[in-house]
Amino acid sequence: MTDMLNLRLTALHAAVAIIPFFFAAPSGASMHHEHPHLETMVEDSDLVFRGVVQEIEYVHSEPAGPDGVRLPHTFVTYSVSDVFRGQTDGATVTLRFIGGVTSGGAHMMSSSIVPLFDVGDEDLLLVRGNGHRLSPLVRSDEGRIRIINGRCYTELGQSITVSEDGILRFGRHHGFNEVLTHEVDGVVQHRVPGKRRSEQRTTASHVETIVERILDAGEVVQPAARFESADPLVPFEGPDMTPAPPPADPADSSPSPQH
Repeated sequence: MTDMLNLRLTALHAAVAIIPFFFAAPSGASMHHEHPHLETMVEDSDLVFRGVVQEIEYVHSEPAGPDGVRLPHTFVTYSVSDVFRGQTDGATVTLRFIGGVTSGGAHMMSSSIVPLFDVGDEDLLLVRGNGHRLSPLVRSDEGRIRIINGRCYTELGQSITVSEDGILRFGRHHGFNEVLTHEVDGVVQHRVPGKRRSEQRTTASHVETIVERILDAGEVVQPAARFESADPLVPFEGPDMTPAPPPADPADSSPSPQH
């Protein structure tokens, strides 16, 4: 498994003062540093679609191995309005992400590679390996393009533009309510975006502009792999969190001295 994982746990009903700290470096702190090329992202995807979050469910995985633990996962169901690459079996798509509300609803486990979703969010999503990866988005959070007022933004509200050569560029942050608040189990939490890239004063692209470039890319890349929607009612194994054994001490394998 090649995904980088950094998990953190917080109390859902904790004092407001600690919530910004929890969200100070969320999934928006992508592990990718170079600017993404849209054509490459499309080629890497099994499915590219536009949709609105319809439902969010939290389900625990089955233990992976005898020493495994049950981990919370988030199932995000989208009402699909358009499909630009790949195929879906119906009018909705459900994606599975590591992290979510723990048993009893007292804590929230979040991951450094997973965005935060709310019912009603509208997005363009580039999906890969749904149900087989910790996050089924191409390039982690960059596989989610938020649509706010008809324009495109990152997970943390930075404006997105696409250059003539197909490179996604990120501009200044915008303090949209959709970005700065997140509701979990009826509790509205406030997030403080972590510093990301140097900001450029650019106007976010219209969603139609990004869609047009996605369609252009889809004409020149290989056909998409088969996409399967996740089912929260079907048991599944989570990642194996068993610590790896320490490396063997070379001294232990050295030959005994001869007398």
